[in-house]
Amino acid sequence: MFRRLAGSIAANPIVYDLIQKSVGADVVNTRTARALALDRGWLVDVGAGTGLSPSLQPVGSRYLAIDVDARKLERLRAKQPAVSAVFGDGAAIPVGDASADALLVKAVLHHLDDGQLDSFVAEAARVLKPGASLVLSEPLWARGHWLGRLLWAGDRGSYPRSEAQLRGALEPRFQIRRWETFAILHRYLLAVAVPATQG
Repeated sequence: MFRRLAGSIAANPIVYDLIQKSVGADVVNTRTARALALDRGWLVDVGAGTGLSPSLQPVGSRYLAIDVDARKLERLRAKQPAVSAVFGDGAAIPVGDASADALLVKAVLHHLDDGQLDSFVAEAARVLKPGASLVLSEPLWARGHWLGRLLWAGDRGSYPRSEAQLRGALEPRFQIRRWETFAILHRYLLAVAVPATQG
């Protein structure tokens, strides 16, 4: 019941933004933006929610926001009218093969069941140009981290995963270039990976 109530409150895009800020989203966003290291090209943000702050978008890049929540996309468009935002999800990313210079996925994977996660990983490999980066920022399930467990109790994501589970999901299709964990209120993973070469 608590999770359902918390989820319905957090579904409001304005409340969602306030919650994200209060649990350390600014720190996560800054670390994630540094990992992007994109000075031009096309950044596709899957599960964009209410959008990446304009100050964190790589200078000179084009930005496409994709989300399954129409209300959050409406808030994104109100905050940043010039941003391209489309309804869609990670299991069928609405962009062409080998077209993205970077793919950003922030706090999304815990909303995907195992089948959807597999579909996302395949789609991410499909849409990235050769050598282009998947930048992943995700809260981690950490049994001994009590504050994180409390936050998970109110999160709408039903599939929190450990660091090992996420690495295992990515490695069949991606080569890991950067892998680090850090803590704010949650424990987080920040990873950068490129599609594995076909051979």
